[in-house]
Amino acid sequence: MINYLKRKLKIPVALLVFSFIYILIIILSCDIPMFWDMSYITRISNLIYDNHFTAFIFPETDNGATPLYSIYIAVAWALFGKSLFVSHLAILPFVIGMVYQLNKLAKRFIDKKYFFILFFILLIEPTIATQTVIAGYDLVYCFLFLLGLNSIFENKRFLIALSVIFMPLLNLRGFSLVVTLFMIDWYINYPKYKNIKKLAYSTIAYFPSILFLIFWLIYHYKLTGWFAISGSREKYHHVNGFERMLRNIIYISWKIADFGRILLFLFIFLIFLFNKKTKDKKGVILFFIIIFSVIPYIIFFLPFSYPVSHRHFMVIYVIGVLAFVYFVSTLKKKSIRFALFTLTIISLLSGNFLLYPERFGNGWDSSLKVLPYFKIKNEFDKFIKKSDISPSLIGAKFPMDFDNYDCYLNNNHSVFTSLDTMPVNKLTYIVQSNISNTFTPDEINTLNNNWILVKEIRSWPVYIKFFKNPEK
Repeated sequence: MINYLKRKLKIPVALLVFSFIYILIIILSCDIPMFWDMSYITRISNLIYDNHFTAFIFPETDNGATPLYSIYIAVAWALFGKSLFVSHLAILPFVIGMVYQLNKLAKRFIDKKYFFILFFILLIEPTIATQTVIAGYDLVYCFLFLLGLNSIFENKRFLIALSVIFMPLLNLRGFSLVVTLFMIDWYINYPKYKNIKKLAYSTIAYFPSILFLIFWLIYHYKLTGWFAISGSREKYHHVNGFERMLRNIIYISWKIADFGRILLFLFIFLIFLFNKKTKDKKGVILFFIIIFSVIPYIIFFLPFSYPVSHRHFMVIYVIGVLAFVYFVSTLKKKSIRFALFTLTIISLLSGNFLLYPERFGNGWDSSLKVLPYFKIKNEFDKFIKKSDISPSLIGAKFPMDFDNYDCYLNNNHSVFTSLDTMPVNKLTYIVQSNISNTFTPDEINTLNNNWILVKEIRSWPVYIKFFKNPEK
């Protein structure tokens, strides 16, 4: 069949094989509940769907960003039925689009004999793999970014405009990617825009993105009375001092290099610095695309305390994989190429088993070590139901404080009380898990030493502990 498609449709074998693998992974993952930020996305989708699309902004979920992906999910439910299966399949077009656009981009830089290793490394990259399994909407950014990048190389202004329109509408931080593409566009096409007319023509492609964003902000302000930053998130937008900014640089660098990516980017920089062959036009372009992808994010988020996540840098990982394969392919010795590919693959695979002490957080939505959680969470829910304990008596932290109605997309409303809204000593029970990064060491010690452990469920590397208040 693959040979037939290759011959008749002229589709590259690597593109076909890995598209099929991604389709299979998404289908096999369709029973995994919505998790982390996707629980928030489907919570909004439920509100839109249950209100029959009569409203799109809801005070209890409004953070200032457009609910674009939530609307997309709700429309998919309206067309095909509300289920986890449909919600997982909703990300499939963007994943296949990402693979297709990467294949198209790779033709400019690497020989076809390296396409299988390119897609294999992309497949095992921990954050992209995990986001694929949990149907994370940040994969849409990967597709849009690659579409915009290919359009820049082809100087197709309409497609550039189409790709950047949706970036800030998915999330306001997407505007940093708009700036990234603009910088790349300027860098690559600068010789073509030496006069004012051509320069103006080139920048028009980015205006619709800005106009759509302004329109949304005005519309939102008229309905809510505030711009962009909600009161609940205002704490993240205070300007940091120098020491905090320095910490953020270290933190961002750690997130980018985490989960085994340190070898991938280390090899990129070392080969670029010491191998003359990488100083050609292709190597320099790839190197600066990586740099341009980081700079806007740092400019926009370094001064503030906005939570930084591994998945925020997924476009850098995709370009990093392509740059790595290109730079390694320039090395003369086959044995060295084999060694670098092998070491990087081992490093990325082992990244899924990297477990930090709880006080540092573990990026559970960005590495496959999260998978055992879904089994023990289901077991815990069954225990609570069997014990006839009201979920409202149980305190929990993100992400365990979401309603099962929004996570499993069934008719079961079962939600624990958020510890952000209720003092600990007023609760009868608390569920604590290392999946919740916001428990402080002091809080964990207090629970372990002063509360009664009722139930503990473990499946490495995840655990769930259920405590009872000794005073209740």
